[in-house]
Amino acid sequence: NMLVDGGDSADKGSALWWDLRRKHWGGKIYHVIGNHEYFNCTDEKEQQLYALCDTYNNDQIGVNERHYYYVDNPQEKLRYVVLNGYKPSGSESVGQAQNGYETAQINWLRDVGLNVQSGWGIIIFLHGIYGFNPGESGMGEGYYIPTSSNDQALLDVIENYSGDGEIISLISGHQHLDRVIYTSRANICVIFTTSDANTVTRYVTEDPRTSGTIGEQAFDTFILDRPNHTWHIVRI
Repeated sequence: NMLVDGGDSADKGSALWWDLRRKHWGGKIYHVIGNHEYFNCTDEKEQQLYALCDTYNNDQIGVNERHYYYVDNPQEKLRYVVLNGYKPSGSESVGQAQNGYETAQINWLRDVGLNVQSGWGIIIFLHGIYGFNPGESGMGEGYYIPTSSNDQALLDVIENYSGDGEIISLISGHQHLDRVIYTSRANICVIFTTSDANTVTRYVTEDPRTSGTIGEQAFDTFILDRPNHTWHIVRI
């Protein structure tokens, strides 16, 4: 009974929306920090979003103040790893950040986040790796060009993983579209999901959803069939 938010819920009014979601959702909420969480905080209420995002669930293990951590599901032998693709730049006040994964976070992922026992699966949630281009259309047509040394360093840790568990998938927001691609070396599935709003981007030129109505919503139930290495994703 858990909800994972892929990030970018920090535009105007979002802090109020977070309060409402906390009120009406009875399960755990794990939030991935997106670029809008950093760049579009415009008033004091929204600047409290950092605290709202990490209402420090008592099962989050990691560096909560930097928004990266893992959560274990021992019943299903699954570890959920949440990463933060942004780091402070210059002033560390709200709204000042740059793209990229901190070296300390990459080391934490390698040494701690991916350290599981045999038989465990690992699912990594992140807002984006900026070298991933999801492609113009179709499934599996994307490609990867590293955009910074830290992007590549993060991907190297993931692709070179040789621990006792299995990295099942990366699940990403940010691109505002639905797409599935695979990493070039380890062939790990990377799933992008569209945003919960009417979206027109350079990849999606038409969107049948109408902004401001219930019909603009898009969220997913992920059902994992581990024996058959298969995701079933139900779009609401």
